[in-house]
Amino acid sequence: MAEIIGILLIAQGLGGTINNIAGDGPSWFLLNHIDALEGARLPLHVVMALLGLGIVVLPHLRKWGRLRGR
Repeated sequence: MAEIIGILLIAQGLGGTINNIAGDGPSWFLLNHIDALEGARLPLHVVMALLGLGIVVLPHLRKWGRLRGR
């Protein structure tokens, strides 16, 4: 379940970042529909993508670390 949420956060974050850089047109990205975040959308999209990446990758890194005897 956490992996699905991580993938959704990555898609929302990367897609929103690209959308904001390319001209901030109409989109289905969540943060673009919250008016209170007008000036902070781009950095928040990046944070969202990194958070999703962490949710997806960290469990695999921990597992890999245990296999190597750490």
